[in-house]
Amino acid sequence: MDEETEEVMMQMLTEKHHAEQLKQEEAAQQERDVDSVTRGQDEGVSPETGTAKKNSSPFSGTVQLDVRSRYIPYGIVIQGEGVTIQQFVNLRYSIYEGTDFLNNITVFGTAWGDFSTNKNLSSPTSPYRNFTELDLIAGASFTIAKRYNLAISYTELFSPASAFGDGRYMKAQLVYDDTNYTRNSISFRPQVSVVYELPGQPIGLAPNAWLIEPGFTPNYTFARQTQSPINVSLPMRIGLGPQFYNGSTYGFFSVGPQMTMRIPFLSSASITTNLTAGYTYYNLGKTTAEFAPNKSYSQHNFNLGLSLNF
Repeated sequence: MDEETEEVMMQMLTEKHHAEQLKQEEAAQQERDVDSVTRGQDEGVSPETGTAKKNSSPFSGTVQLDVRSRYIPYGIVIQGEGVTIQQFVNLRYSIYEGTDFLNNITVFGTAWGDFSTNKNLSSPTSPYRNFTELDLIAGASFTIAKRYNLAISYTELFSPASAFGDGRYMKAQLVYDDTNYTRNSISFRPQVSVVYELPGQPIGLAPNAWLIEPGFTPNYTFARQTQSPINVSLPMRIGLGPQFYNGSTYGFFSVGPQMTMRIPFLSSASITTNLTAGYTYYNLGKTTAEFAPNKSYSQHNFNLGLSLNF
């Protein structure tokens, strides 16, 4: 899964205890780079969790569809040509609420898929040549001291198109939620992710490797008090891991604007529908550039998406 999707899920988790702020910012938080859950373009990712409503129910979820010009998980270009269509379903259940040091525990499960218009990625004999990847994810998130969220997840990934072998990895992501810390409409959300590859198809350039990915997401919400708030963010990520990137510590740096807007006529008291559009620039390292079109160190990724949160 790409990191943008993973971060989407991560943002959902961290915002669970800021329902009022969510009403103005949830759209953008959900569209940023999951992941803390999926492998991806943590440009601003994850399908892990969050809530779109102020609701006493412990159950929530998200359905999302994205169209992207590239598929670049952790700086590694999987699809450099054609169009990639990515979708996920994420379900969450809050099993603990408290007012002390540990504020919340939420468990979640996600199914994420990538469909490519480029059949060159697949095996010629595969009956699913456009179905590049399927990720199944399970995990839990912990809200600590009201502003820290730690999400831990396990991912199994497959390629129905036989583009690559089966893989699996663990991921932990820690996010600091500075919502309302300075001004109501501004937050920066510093974070750090750690990925470890388990035996199987590596998601990096070498097996059984570690990846560290620090970053932050400055953002501002316009028209907070209206039915159509617009959140503009600038996610920034850097991928580091000498073994993960096969001898090069530096794997990539990504940055780019993302805009998320609530669609009022498709939203209600219990459902929020968001439209997201953005662009991400990638600067690749020496080893990751080898997998890019024309072995270029610079890559450009455009995205357009629609999400429904309940």
